[in-house]
Amino acid sequence: MKPPERPPGLVWPTFGDYPLPSTEEALQASLRAFPSWFLHIVCDRCGKGRMLNEAHVSPGQRNMRLRDFLARARHEGCGGRAARAELMTGAEGGSSRPVRRIVLRA
Repeated sequence: MKPPERPPGLVWPTFGDYPLPSTEEALQASLRAFPSWFLHIVCDRCGKGRMLNEAHVSPGQRNMRLRDFLARARHEGCGGRAARAELMTGAEGGSSRPVRRIVLRA
């Protein structure tokens, strides 16, 4: 059976069982390509995590490739860089649907 195709106009929606992109494909895309997804970033200095989505960033950052976004990202509290990063469709335990993940940095 052929996997379902992505809906037109959206790149990777949070709903459905569409095939997820590889890590490399996701890093080449912008945050705008993942509507309603959350970007979870963990600081390499203090270990604190932060979750943000397309609504939390400036318009220029929405169009920036995720690879470049993560390279420039700094933790406001300590200035640390992104040690780990993943895209998630929701928060663990906070959603009735299963959380889908794309690990960008391990």
